[in-house]
Amino acid sequence: MNPFGLDAGQRVCDIGGIRVGGRPGTNPVLLIGSMFHKGDRLIASRKTASFDKDAARAYLQKLRELSSKTSIPACIDVVGNGVAEFDAYLEFLAQETPAPLCIDAWKVDVRMEAARRAGAIDILDRLIYNSLNPWSPDLEREVQEIAEIGVKHVIVGVFDEADKFSSGRIRSLEAMLPVIERGCFSSILIDTTVMNVAAMAFSLRAGVEIKQKFGLPVGCAPANGTYTWKQIRAGGSREIFAGADAAAHAIAAVWSDFLFYGPMSGTERAFAAAAVADSIKALYTFSDSRKLSAAEFHPLRRLFPEFVDQLERPQKQVKE
Repeated sequence: MNPFGLDAGQRVCDIGGIRVGGRPGTNPVLLIGSMFHKGDRLIASRKTASFDKDAARAYLQKLRELSSKTSIPACIDVVGNGVAEFDAYLEFLAQETPAPLCIDAWKVDVRMEAARRAGAIDILDRLIYNSLNPWSPDLEREVQEIAEIGVKHVIVGVFDEADKFSSGRIRSLEAMLPVIERGCFSSILIDTTVMNVAAMAFSLRAGVEIKQKFGLPVGCAPANGTYTWKQIRAGGSREIFAGADAAAHAIAAVWSDFLFYGPMSGTERAFAAAAVADSIKALYTFSDSRKLSAAEFHPLRRLFPEFVDQLERPQKQVKE
């Protein structure tokens, strides 16, 4: 019995030294938190691209600490509306953190120009283009231009307005993938588009089916559901929202290779949820394969070292 039903070979992507994808239980989920998004208190003025650098450094320090404690890798989704903003944000982050960086802009031309500026400061090896998607007015042009810039890693958003089930997301990918593959990107990560918390079921199912059919790393943004869930945010305490948000991310982490967890203010609960989910996932797959992740820095090994030793000791003795 294969717990996750994955028979196809699974692609593992290396983004700035972080391995994303592969068979479930092998590599920990990559967590992507956003900075400079709408409402982010870091921002002083978008017109002048000014922001609170000390507060930003505090976020980055917390991110490093939690990633080290849990062995969950971290990435930053850099949100901006214009090129001047991306110039300021990317230059700052390139100096302050070695983590992978996503560029996230709704306008295609801004995204492409941000990628060009990232190339100018030599961070394309750890830059993720977010995203190629069905709403692009000219996907072929976008793919060609970012490939010429030297973009290596892309996220592909999949969705079909007429078919909101997993089948629509798969058809969306099938329509775009031949065009995207012309870019010869090193990494293609599939975002299965969360519309609300309950409908995350369709996103997660689509992710499993995409891994089964294409072997590509998959993920989604549970935060898109939790942070727009008016009833849970307006009708209860912060603790109620935090519990719902952590639960959504833990469930999604079981079935995903990467997750967008929203504002950096949610970093602690997102990392705790992912560490729990990844540890359980690794042992769930172990129950079938009798093989634990060989990754030295896996949450299971970091957080449950004594139990891992108990499980591996009989196998070591047999080899001896």
